Amino acid sequence: MLRFVKAVLAGALAGAMIPLCVTLPLAVAALFAPGAPAEAVLLGVLPLLASLAVVLPASLVIGLPVCWLLRRRGAESAQAYLCWGGGFGLLLPLALVIAKGASEAILLCGPGVIAGAATGYVWWRGGAKRAADA
Repeated sequence: MLRFVKAVLAGALAGAMIPLCVTLPLAVAALFAPGAPAEAVLLGVLPLLASLAVVLPASLVIGLPVCWLLRRRGAESAQAYLCWGGGFGLLLPLALVIAKGASEAILLCGPGVIAGAATGYVWWRGGAKRAADA
């Protein structure tokens, strides 16, 4: 369970890193300005929350079945998890573009690939350490 939580949090943080580079400085600046600091904190963490809202369900619905498939076929490796994670991280925003015509979602392909690859890699690393300890 801890392995899953680490992988999801790492993927969410990796996927949110680019927007966080913009929102965190704005949030810190807003904290020192007169007004409501609660909104500033929300602004700062909003990309992370949005990323977590995508990475968690994707890890449950896509990631765990892929893990089962790779384990069953004896094909587990860092490259396999990176490719599967990054591939689905790319496909999810593309599915939005195709299904809803939301052409703006194409901008999420880069962070999606990063989030998926990071989630897969951290998941694999946790399993590789566990296998090495056994």
